Amino acid sequence: MPENDKPKIRCYGIIPFDKEFHLLKDAIMAACAGVGARLTFPTERGVRPMLSANQTYLEIARCDLIIADVSQPNPNIFYEIGLAHALGKPAILLMQEEMGDKVRFDVRSYPYLAYSMTPDGLANFRQKFRGYLEEFIRSPRNFNPFSPFPQRFVHPPYIIELEKLAPREFENLCFELIAQMGFRKVEWGKEFREIDVVATLPKKDPDGYEYQELWLISMGRRAPIDEMLKMAVMDPEHFLHRMLRYPEGLEELFSKYKIRYDVPITILLILPIGGPPPELFEQALRKMERRLKDRPYPFTIRVRWWDQSYLTNLIQQYPQIAFKYFSEEAQVKSKYRKTFEEVYKENVMLNERLQITLNALEEEKKRRFITERDAAWKDIAFKVAHKLGNPIDAVDTFLQSLKKRLQNNKCDEAIPITEDMEISIEESKRVIAQFKSLTKAQEITPRLIDILPIIRHACKTAEENGVIVSVQAIENCPQVMIDPSRITECFNELVANAIHWFNKPDKKIAVDVVKPSKKDLPEILDKTRGYLKIHFEDNGSGVPVVDKEKIFAPFITTYPHGTGLGLSLVKSIIEGHGGYIYENGKPNEGASFEIYLPILKKINRK
Repeated sequence: MPENDKPKIRCYGIIPFDKEFHLLKDAIMAACAGVGARLTFPTERGVRPMLSANQTYLEIARCDLIIADVSQPNPNIFYEIGLAHALGKPAILLMQEEMGDKVRFDVRSYPYLAYSMTPDGLANFRQKFRGYLEEFIRSPRNFNPFSPFPQRFVHPPYIIELEKLAPREFENLCFELIAQMGFRKVEWGKEFREIDVVATLPKKDPDGYEYQELWLISMGRRAPIDEMLKMAVMDPEHFLHRMLRYPEGLEELFSKYKIRYDVPITILLILPIGGPPPELFEQALRKMERRLKDRPYPFTIRVRWWDQSYLTNLIQQYPQIAFKYFSEEAQVKSKYRKTFEEVYKENVMLNERLQITLNALEEEKKRRFITERDAAWKDIAFKVAHKLGNPIDAVDTFLQSLKKRLQNNKCDEAIPITEDMEISIEESKRVIAQFKSLTKAQEITPRLIDILPIIRHACKTAEENGVIVSVQAIENCPQVMIDPSRITECFNELVANAIHWFNKPDKKIAVDVVKPSKKDLPEILDKTRGYLKIHFEDNGSGVPVVDKEKIFAPFITTYPHGTGLGLSLVKSIIEGHGGYIYENGKPNEGASFEIYLPILKKINRK
């Protein structure tokens, strides 16, 4: 049976708390996970190892199957097995092989499984135990214990008061009860007009071949029960055609649920609380039997009905359902259960509130962005003013000296001063040019291009200064979506930065272009995309550890003639392309930059 056709079972483990049983617990958990069962141990709920009687009772009442180890004469374990026995809970007993057949006579009605604590023994146990669970899922009634008490002395743990249930709760209770009774493919009848639930019931013929019976179940949710019974009695064939949305639906119904035409179709009518009296249905059934004798049909129709008394008896056989709907805890929660209309209205209201909250968050995000941007630009403007202040002050000083030389007709002394002024002016121009580039760093106009020519062109400057340059790339190096002028600025700056910090006679720059795997990408990148990795390194003085976190900040430099904008500009341009850059070289061995640029996504064309 497909897993989605039936709810997952819930198991409760009664295992000694000794450390020697931890491996056994692991084996039980693995077997339950293999069949999709939910497993609960007392320690998983964060409570004391010794549960109170009420807590133990509630845990056992909730579960579908008890798993208990009886290898030790532990009174607590046998007490909980006794509770499960009183509640009619099926159980599987576990026992170490050293005990042989020393199972106590009062629990011999339960199936038991022997195991060994060796690795091979636990592996064998896990396989066998999983087989027990699969058998329980297929036929849970085969695991019901033998009750030594007459039925009249077994009182239900909860008072079944169906009249106190809301209509929606009553429908859900019936749906879960049908699923627990061994029906398969239990589905809400969305394709039908008068039927609420459709289910199949597995049966076997005298030869042992399994077949499916189709059950069409109505709880009066879509049509009154008495009207449906009247329609079914007067013309069953028309009744089935009417339930479907189109005339061909009857054939599709048999095909969908794999029903044979010689197998009876059962119409189950669950009488609502306060509905028509049962006597009406008894009379209608007799009329239907007479009508079926008079007119042959290609299929057989049976009508069954459950009244309040029969439904109560069924619920008493499934304590977990009784607990869910009739315990004190369920009664407290019942007022929070809502109809589909209430849930829909609440969902609409929550979506409206969510949209309002999202809009407010978006506005707050914009406001903070503007505030942070203004603060950042104020800081940058201050640093720019400071950077420009030095050469401008120098120009002002040179200008005063130039005036004095000209007033004293010392023109030959004025020429060196004008040369010094030109140097200061050029420095100011360089600061302004880099600042302008920084402000436009993320104004990108990308196009598909090969990056290797850009890297080789930038490295020519280094080769002209006596630097040994090596550029390596993978075969069929993919193209990248970049702005050529901006990326050229980046590599020009990296080459210039390397030239400034060479401190060895043999100057070297090595560039390696590869395509990294997704697992090797930094966490900050979008791993649904592909990237090209450019590894740029030199053998200069490197970056001290204390400076690695701030070398990309604006106006941070230890170079006497630097502006501190170069690497900040590189970082802004790379991030503007959706990439990433960081430095991970060893101090005194050279700088090592790793640059990631996104590759154009492939477009599948049919």
